[in-house]
Order: sequence, then structure tokens, then C-alpha cells
Amino acid sequence: MKTKIIFLIVTLICSASAISAQKGTAANPAEAVLIEKERNAWKNLSTGNAEEFGKNLAEDYEGVNGDTRHNKAQEIAAVKNTSFDKVVLSDIRVKWLSEDVAIVLSTFTITVVGANNKKESYSGKSYTIYAKRDKVWLCVFHTDEPIESVGNSNQQTAVLKP
Repeated sequence: MKTKIIFLIVTLICSASAISAQKGTAANPAEAVLIEKERNAWKNLSTGNAEEFGKNLAEDYEGVNGDTRHNKAQEIAAVKNTSFDKVVLSDIRVKWLSEDVAIVLSTFTITVVGANNKKESYSGKSYTIYAKRDKVWLCVFHTDEPIESVGNSNQQTAVLKP
């Protein structure tokens, strides 16, 4: 009888551990928050919504695009003059540097209406560092690098339209 009870307890513990491990494979809540913040930042950028975009930036934010560095005010001013036809984010993931600092990495394709109303698409890799300050995740640094001009994108992941 003792053997059956011990076997039952061990089985219950193993089952509980397996269920717990399965739940742990999903992105943790902080990762989900950071991924959503990144998606919203790109959406606000694509629509030129500078006010909402700026709420995501820390006061000491710095962005680097090509050979240009921007502080928070410069980045917000640039967003006011930005509008994309479409933004597609894919391969979004979070790399933890510490409990309160993480890099959100993604691949993006932006589609713009260029000369002669011709749509042009550009792809790149995005690197955004978030830091948790006063219990709020804020973007402290962003950079991206182009991959190549890809014509019209066929990607369907996280399409953000205004």
C-alpha cells in the first residue's frame, strides 16, 4: 500500500512539473510587454503619430540611423514627417541583458510610396534596447541596419497598417 501511495505522489509531482514546464515555454509576461511596445512603436512611426511614439522613449534616449544620432526631441520631430504605406515585423525576439534591461530584435520591411507613386520596400534588422525605470519599460536606444531593397514584400507576419 505504501508503495502505491509513494508511486501516486511521485506521479503527481512529475505531472505537475511537466505542466509547469509547458507553461514556462511561453514568452514570459515581460517579453510579451516588450514585443507589444515594439510593435506599437513601429505602428506609431508608420503613421507619424509622434505623440504616442514619444511616450515610449526615455528622456536620455539615443537613436542611431546610418551616421546620424538623434536624441528624444530629434527623434519625435522626425516621426512627425514619417509615413509608411505598410510595416511588416517578423522574427521578433527578446534578449535579456539583466532583469531590467533587454534588447528587442526584429526584422522589418517598410513600404513607402516613392517617386511617381511607385511603392518601394526596404528591409532591415532592428535593435531596440529597453530599460525598466520606475516600473515602466522605456526605449533607451534604437538602431537598425538595412538588409536590401526587396521590391514588394510577400511577408505576412505582424502587418501593421494605419
